[in-house]
Formats: sequence, C-alpha cells, structure tokens
Amino acid sequence: MKGQTQAVTAVLITSVVIGSVASAYVWGTPLLEKSQSESELNNVENEIVDLYREINRVSDEGTGTAEVLTLGESVSNSRNFRISINESENFIQITTNADNPPYALDTWTLIQGKSLQGLSFGSGPFGLKGNERPGVIGVKPAGGPGSAVMEYRIEFRNLKAETTTSTVLEKVNITSQGQSFSAGEATIRIANQGTVWEEGDERVELPSGEKLRRKNTNIRISFR
Repeated sequence: MKGQTQAVTAVLITSVVIGSVASAYVWGTPLLEKSQSESELNNVENEIVDLYREINRVSDEGTGTAEVLTLGESVSNSRNFRISINESENFIQITTNADNPPYALDTWTLIQGKSLQGLSFGSGPFGLKGNERPGVIGVKPAGGPGSAVMEYRIEFRNLKAETTTSTVLEKVNITSQGQSFSAGEATIRIANQGTVWEEGDERVELPSGEKLRRKNTNIRISFR
C-alpha cells in the first residue's frame, strides 16, 4: 500500500511539473516574442535618429563634410526593412514592421521636432526659423493593432528667415546619387555638396504670390 501511495505521488508531482513547464512555454513564448519585437523597433528608431542627427551635423559643418552610416542591422527579417529617398517632397522614408506599435494608428507622430508646419503631412508652405527645426522625424503606423507597417520620415522643410535687409527661405535640400531605394540592411553616405541660392527668376513663389530667395544646403544621399 505504501509503495502504491509513493507511485501515485510521483505521478502527481510529474504531472504538476509537466503542466507548469507547458504553461510557462504557452504564456512565456508570446512575452518573449513581444520583448524581441519591441527591442528591434527601438533599435531601428535609434538608427533613424542617428541618421537624422548626422544629416543635421553634415549640413551645419559645411561643404565637403561627409559621414557613412549603416541602417537595418538589427532587423531580423531584411524583407521588413526598406529605405527610399523622395527628392520632390524632400524626405527619406524608412519602413519596417512592428507588433503592437506604441503610436496611434494611421496618425503622424513627431519623434523629433515639434511642429507640422511646412511638411508634406502638415500645413503651410514653410516653418519659421527660430520656432521650428529645419527637419523632423515623423512616424505613422498602418494596419491592425497586432501587426503594423511603420512608416518613418526624415523630412526637411522651408524655413522663413528675416535678415537685416530682406526675408528669405532656407532649406536642407535632400538629393540622391545613383539608386534611390534599398531593401534590407543599407549603408548610406551623407555628403554636403555646398550651398546654392535660388534668386531672380528662380525665386520660390509662395501660395500668396510672394516670391522669395531661397538658400539651399544640398545634402547628397547615396547607397553603398
């Protein structure tokens, strides 16, 4: 009888242990995957912020300044990471996938910058120098709450500036060399090509009809 009791006890203990392990696997795996997804998205955002900061630095430090960065290293599935350059709208777009993004769906949120003035997804033809930054980082998740496509934009806008003699526009102007699109991990070169003024007949006409000179700091982006 004592032997039978010990055998039954052993079976019960084994059942409890197996059940605990199974429960830990069932509940733990989604938590682990969620943690990995959040970590991957944080790494992508850090890379995008680094790119944004380096463009600003290269722009500020003058003609000939250059920097090389690699993006997408932390993305486990390279097909989920894309970067493209839109010269006409003056932005760099990066897309990736994320589970349960920390931003409102189908809405632009600024990660860097505080105003939508003068942006392709904002309002007005320009921002005001001193009030707004030359560029911003915006993000817009699209899709369902469980899985979303994250669209990031590093965008530079016209800034209206008052000089001692006139009113002018200033812009960090994004241009591409060679291909303007890359999928998966990408090495990017940022180079300051100098400053060019749009003057005379080339002045920029605002919706109000006013024409202003514009100072363009040309930043060339190329994939290596």
